[in-house]
Amino acid sequence: MTLTDLVSVLANMLENAFKGCLTAEEHRTEIRAQKKGSILLLDCRNTYDGQVLFRDGLPRAKDHEGIGAESIRSTAAKYDGSADFFDKDGMFICRVLLNARADETKKT
Repeated sequence: MTLTDLVSVLANMLENAFKGCLTAEEHRTEIRAQKKGSILLLDCRNTYDGQVLFRDGLPRAKDHEGIGAESIRSTAAKYDGSADFFDKDGMFICRVLLNARADETKKT
């Protein structure tokens, strides 16, 4: 996995969380990263106003066309991973799984 791809995913997750917090009464963001073997799990949770629009399983910005969630999902797929977006208990959650060795196996 390239550092550029990892930073891109993290930056998009944090930017989306920050924007979501701006609409909420309480401003809170939690981010966790955990590695097990070659699998990296990134979990970002943030407060939001309770309204989220989904199209094709991806959250959509209300006031503009953003590509952050699409970029996250695309990068996850590049590393044989996945990206999930959902809400639970008043928090918006973005969860990303990346296989750090996926790019190595595709080169051989």
